[in-house]
Amino acid sequence: SVATDIDLLGQIVGVLVNNAIRYARAGEQKRVLLCLSKADGRIAIDVIDTGEGVEWGDERHIFKPFRRGKSAAKKAQGGIGLGLALARNWARLMGGRLELIARMHPAMGGAHFRLCLPDMQDRSVGRETSRLATKPVSA
Repeated sequence: SVATDIDLLGQIVGVLVNNAIRYARAGEQKRVLLCLSKADGRIAIDVIDTGEGVEWGDERHIFKPFRRGKSAAKKAQGGIGLGLALARNWARLMGGRLELIARMHPAMGGAHFRLCLPDMQDRSVGRETSRLATKPVSA
């Protein structure tokens, strides 16, 4: 089992899944793959989609506030470019990180993001325990 701030975790995963669905290729079956793993006191959540991926050069900008990738800016996808910036900051607040693993996943074709967080059971934190949730994790 893993303990973490369930509210922030939900917000981060929500941003990643929402983006994955939003940028999936039009006219095709939209697919989003979520993988959960735990190793060395850390959990990892991978989100991979069937979209067009992240254009070359955009990986430096997509985590900055009010910045969107070139292909996203060309399309009427909605959003103002805050989701990934907020999600990365939230991950850091939880002692983790959010990163782009692949601009274009070899099997799925779209972007591959990974959220890595420490297991808060392994740390003494001064947070209210009602915000922590323990859920079973299968790798």
